[in-house]
Amino acid sequence: MRARFFHCCLLGLLFAGLLCGIGARAADLPLNQMSYQTWSTEGGLPQISVHAMVEDGEGLLWIGTEKGLARFDGSRFDVFDRSNTPKLASSWITRLLRDRRDRIWIANLRNLVRWEQGKFIEQPLGTLSPGMIVDLAEDATGRIWVAGDSLLAESKGAMAPVPGWEGRPQALLADGPSVWVAAQGGVLAEFKNGHWTRRSHAALAGLTVASLAKTHGAIWIATNRGLFKYENEEVQPVVLRKGTPPKVTALSLDGKGRLLVATDATIYRIGANGEIEGCDTTATGFAGIISLFTGRDGSLWIGSYQQGLRHVFEGRARSLGTLEGLRDLRTWSVLPTPDGVVVGHNAGYDRLRDGRFEPLVGADALPETSGYSAFQDARGQLWFGTRGALARREADGSLTNFPQFNGKQINGMLQDRSGLIWVASGGGLFTIDDNDQVRDIGEGRGLDEKMVRSLMFDSVGALWVGTERGLFRQRGKRFERVNQLGLGQVFVSTMLQLSDGRIVVGTYDDGMYIQDGDGWKLLDKAAGLPSMSVFFMAEYRGYLVVSSSEGAYRVPIATLARSEPAVRDLEVLLLDQGERLGKSRVRCCNGAGMGKGAIAGDTLMLPTLSGLAIVPLHGERESLPVVRQLVLTTSEGSQSSGVLDAGMHLSPITLPQGVRDMEIGFSVIDFRRANALAYRYRLVDFDRDWIEAGLQNKGVYNHLPPGRWKLEVQARHLYEPWGPSTLVEIVVPARFVEGATFRALVLLLGLAALMALIRLRERRLLRQKKELETLVAERTADLERTNRTLAEASVTDTLTGLHNRRFLQDQIDVLVAGTMRARQDQAADIVLGLALIDIDHFKAVNDTWGHAVGDQVLCRVADALRSVGRASDILVRWGGEEFLVVLQGTHRDELLGIGERLREAVAHSPAKPGEPGRITASVGIVGFPLEHNTGQDWHTALALADKALYAVKESGRNRVATLHLSDPDLASLSGRQLIEQLGALQAAGRVRLEFASSKAF
Repeated sequence: MRARFFHCCLLGLLFAGLLCGIGARAADLPLNQMSYQTWSTEGGLPQISVHAMVEDGEGLLWIGTEKGLARFDGSRFDVFDRSNTPKLASSWITRLLRDRRDRIWIANLRNLVRWEQGKFIEQPLGTLSPGMIVDLAEDATGRIWVAGDSLLAESKGAMAPVPGWEGRPQALLADGPSVWVAAQGGVLAEFKNGHWTRRSHAALAGLTVASLAKTHGAIWIATNRGLFKYENEEVQPVVLRKGTPPKVTALSLDGKGRLLVATDATIYRIGANGEIEGCDTTATGFAGIISLFTGRDGSLWIGSYQQGLRHVFEGRARSLGTLEGLRDLRTWSVLPTPDGVVVGHNAGYDRLRDGRFEPLVGADALPETSGYSAFQDARGQLWFGTRGALARREADGSLTNFPQFNGKQINGMLQDRSGLIWVASGGGLFTIDDNDQVRDIGEGRGLDEKMVRSLMFDSVGALWVGTERGLFRQRGKRFERVNQLGLGQVFVSTMLQLSDGRIVVGTYDDGMYIQDGDGWKLLDKAAGLPSMSVFFMAEYRGYLVVSSSEGAYRVPIATLARSEPAVRDLEVLLLDQGERLGKSRVRCCNGAGMGKGAIAGDTLMLPTLSGLAIVPLHGERESLPVVRQLVLTTSEGSQSSGVLDAGMHLSPITLPQGVRDMEIGFSVIDFRRANALAYRYRLVDFDRDWIEAGLQNKGVYNHLPPGRWKLEVQARHLYEPWGPSTLVEIVVPARFVEGATFRALVLLLGLAALMALIRLRERRLLRQKKELETLVAERTADLERTNRTLAEASVTDTLTGLHNRRFLQDQIDVLVAGTMRARQDQAADIVLGLALIDIDHFKAVNDTWGHAVGDQVLCRVADALRSVGRASDILVRWGGEEFLVVLQGTHRDELLGIGERLREAVAHSPAKPGEPGRITASVGIVGFPLEHNTGQDWHTALALADKALYAVKESGRNRVATLHLSDPDLASLSGRQLIEQLGALQAAGRVRLEFASSKAF
């Protein structure tokens, strides 16, 4: 026992040292390990070419594109262009600059505009126009410099030519008292103390300079033929890579003063000692880089010519994978040892040391390849469990196989105080003694479940056994099933005894059970857990750290008392929200069994589908989100907006006279986790309770009474506590007929009438009553018309006039229920048809003809679908160039024919002058419910229709295809499993892809 104790202490110290090394590197991540998120036009960016970026004093990002200026808070783009901002003479933005007075300078193809105190103001340029502005700079005195066809500088509120300058400037750099100007002919000039110093450098002759930057005591020059450095009055080339120097498009400095260099598809980082690190962005689908900007938080913004905007930052979690030498990204187990971290994956086991993976056990050395569980015994020997074998590594490096376990999945191993090895397997519970004798412990001892997933010895030495059908506890030589609160039947994935003695049981899909005295408490999603699955648990500094299929989180152990009905103060460490375009992610996590995670030092390590996840646990949690931006839109289309200032104040918003309906948009300025923000709001003293908006950052109010109302808004990251409230006063002016003046006037008129003409009193009062009733009726009719218009607009696509996604979401439950009734009352083969239609080569239409013609093509396709649609069909614009036709009361064998009619209608739709000729479309169509009544929901059927559509695209487009579930056994698969395994099911013939008989090209 004492030898084992010292062995464990040594293990902890060595592994803590290893993790400290990883943590130190994490503070200065390689570029290729940083997290990123990308936005393009589908996310709200006005255009895909991003030429300039700048951050204002409120923390909002301004983005200049070829079709407008955008202001971005992480989730919402506010777009300014010629249509809504007359001060912009052109929507093509070339450069942006934020000066020390917090003004934003906006250069476009035709003029120069600044954003100042919430307004756009055109800057006078004098008689000498600079033409297309290629750069802006602010010198030490606060003057703004403009480079274009000529060189201008701010003087007395206007722009004037800089005295003594000749030539055409290409790039500017403000450096203390100096302003540097790069110009044609290899000129690099310095303006200082009112005088010019010009030098021509042969190395720059004939080159075009895109950008200048100053760091590490030198001026760096980005040109179309590589990077140059100006130092000691000499210009020298900087070798970024072997071969021809790449075109350098932009420069920036990171938060530590290192130089960031952009070429078409690579970002380089140059340190103070000249070390160069490169990151190829094409590996993550991003190229054509033309601009760089470093935010105040040190994160990097990259603008592309063809793929929009990318944000690169140090995420909380990162993955170690193939770039670090891991042989297979699909990892299953992690085991810390004094010699490094042993990681099991689909190709065996690797060991992580000094930030690199090295092969430990290859697939050829194991009877079965996947490294599912690993264990190190008290003698330091490593045991390797796979999905069908168990082996031990001897001192000489050879492997001893245990054939008794061939074909059995090894879910974990444990060693007791006597040195006996306990093995949890897919064939039961076994022990292995010092003589390698294997014994089946479960037979005849009450352990009647074979699939054993996890083992744990508690503080008194009793063995707890988790199986796929219940929890067992050892008493003497027998095992008893724990039947409290349903524990006798749940899939137990992992177990943990807390330092306070309580036992926590994690399940595969039933939540988490916590022992408290003689009873148990169940925590699930209803109690606030992010997931019903629990794969790994550990105690860390008063927290319970948990991983699941959706990520990882921690919760204070003190809040897990039985008296607490829900989880409090939960903190998400890693959130896997599924596939999202343009977003880096860690595919968390893998379980269920032992060794599905490890904590050493201050680092959590988890096996995932994308490598080994590294999550630092030290440091305080991120601050809770605060709603900083509000946009109020009334029913008449007027809009008011505001951003909380540094003192967290926002001016009151007054509705126009007579307006009682409004939509409020609200957002947190968050560029990293905006997609995981939830909102709630209320009008104080009007709403009884909070109105949960979920991920939708907007709210609606109708028929507001007059008064001064306080709108309160809160935000939170998913599953975490709510942040502080944001309060703004909204004033709803009273109509004249609702005011005190009007009421006093009516009273005085009534009294006068009573005194003067008592006999006409009843007649006058009756007439006044009728007038008021008429007025109320008119106002009520106006409000009803407005409400009907708003209701119809909310479910209609404004471009095509078709229904939108919201309409389908409102109606789909009714449609599904009607289909199921029809199948019972009429025929079993009646289905709800889901036809996804995607216009072929639509991007080429936009690129060749322009977006206006692209909109006409969308309307043309919508008209074609209407022309062949039945009265019962529902036509939906699903998004972009994609349409969805929902077919009610359709027989399954009719689907391909209907899909062919839809395809032909698009192919034969008449073109108008100025439009492309023949337009074709690809169609994927599937009926719900799926064949063999698999029980999947309509989302699964829609996903299969999308897969069929993708198959049509792969086969050449302009066709119709459907998927048939030809195997009745597929009913046992969940919707997620069916989609994830679709390729394999097709290859096995269990799912069949069928095309319509005809095809047109």
